[in-house]
Amino acid sequence: MRKLYVDLDLIPDQGELMFLVNEKVVYPGYGVAFISKLVKRLISGKQTSFYELKFFNKDMAVLVPEDRLEAVGIRRLSSQQDLESMFQVLSEPIIRTEHEVGLNNWNRRNKKYQLNLRSGDLIKICQIYKDLQMISQTKELSFGERNLKSKIEQLLIEEISVVKNIDREKALKFLQKTFLGACKASEALKKGSLKKTKHDFKFDQDVDL
Repeated sequence: MRKLYVDLDLIPDQGELMFLVNEKVVYPGYGVAFISKLVKRLISGKQTSFYELKFFNKDMAVLVPEDRLEAVGIRRLSSQQDLESMFQVLSEPIIRTEHEVGLNNWNRRNKKYQLNLRSGDLIKICQIYKDLQMISQTKELSFGERNLKSKIEQLLIEEISVVKNIDREKALKFLQKTFLGACKASEALKKGSLKKTKHDFKFDQDVDL
């Protein structure tokens, strides 16, 4: 099993965010993990406590300084309500101006995407997924766009499947179905026939695309 170490000198001090051993957390860009244990190391002559994180779907462990968890962006696993909010955002009509649709500067967009990805914020990550899905409806995605979309999709699927206790395939179908709903809502909005409804996402039912 590979172990990664987070460099203390590269992380600003932003306060503490304590977790319990065995608690499920999300490491931005890597996915769902659990706190396996607290480890103490001697760093530059000073004893430092680290949380060891083991990932659900990766043969990898990460050691993160106890007092730098918030700075790294590690957060608690989303709640049921968090997921409902995320799916609500994903289901909303896609509204783009001509300027936004015409943007083709991948480097500029990718910089924004990476900042949002590193934030670990579920809604921001969902918006990246929605944006790339929308772009794929109008053009073939570039290599970089495809890779990022695949990564974001896997991160969302993993968290949904863990929170809802469903398999990854069903989680993917819910993502795809919700985005298709947003596309239909966008068409209805253009025609002036959109009816605002509150979505009820029932994960215990089979999903037909």
